[in-house]
Amino acid sequence: MSRREIFLNRDEGEEALEVINHYINNKEAYPDYYYDFFLHWSLINPLYNAWSRNKKEVCRVIDFGKKIRHLWNNNIESFSKKLVALDCVGKGRNSAQPNKYVRLATLYLRKEFQLNSNICSNCKKKDYCKQDGKNNFHKLDAIMRILYQIRCNLFHGDKPELMGSQGERNKELVYIGNEILSNILQQLTQKF
Repeated sequence: MSRREIFLNRDEGEEALEVINHYINNKEAYPDYYYDFFLHWSLINPLYNAWSRNKKEVCRVIDFGKKIRHLWNNNIESFSKKLVALDCVGKGRNSAQPNKYVRLATLYLRKEFQLNSNICSNCKKKDYCKQDGKNNFHKLDAIMRILYQIRCNLFHGDKPELMGSQGERNKELVYIGNEILSNILQQLTQKF
């Protein structure tokens, strides 16, 4: 069977094979913080499963954020500001539309941090960023919702790219996300 027969979207399939080939031939290609992000999420995962009985994983993640609100500190805030100063995290590749709740979480945090409103006007996804729903977020559950989207994009193969148009942005998202997760884990071991 040829590649043409296998892939529904030939360009995406070829791109995925390039990423796999690059990784297999260059095991050190991915920065350590990518591996740390995977590990940190794996450590947090059993906690949010234990602390919430909601059937939807995303809801368990948000419930987890609500239960750990008391862990908010200057380090988490500093990295959270950097994260939401970037374009909204989309649900897929390139300039994919953000999930409604990721968008609400991002807009909430930008308002909380009093970030320049030009962020939205300069954003590639500005056409999607309308306040179109009730916002029940607090800072830490909002950040957990955004981090969950980064995790989904990584784990489901939409953000593994290190080179190309999204490479630098992906690195930045994972680096900042990893710093936040690392801080949460450190706080958890000290306060529980």
